[in-house]
Amino acid sequence: MSYFITRNFSVGVGGRYWAMWTNLRSNSLCSSSGCVSEQTTLAKYSMERWGTFFQASYKFD
Repeated sequence: MSYFITRNFSVGVGGRYWAMWTNLRSNSLCSSSGCVSEQTTLAKYSMERWGTFFQASYKFD
C-alpha cells in the first residue's frame, strides 16, 4: 500500500507471508546441500516466515 504525500514524495508499507510443509510423515529432509534420508525417524516438517517493510520515495522532475 502506498500513499502520495505530494506529487513527488510517497510513502508505503507492505507485508508478506511464506510457508512450506509436508502433508504426511516424511523420512527425508532436503536442503541446498542435498537430501538426507533417515530410515528410523519419521517426522512432519513445517516452516513459516512473515515480514513487513516500509519505504519512502522521491521522484525528481
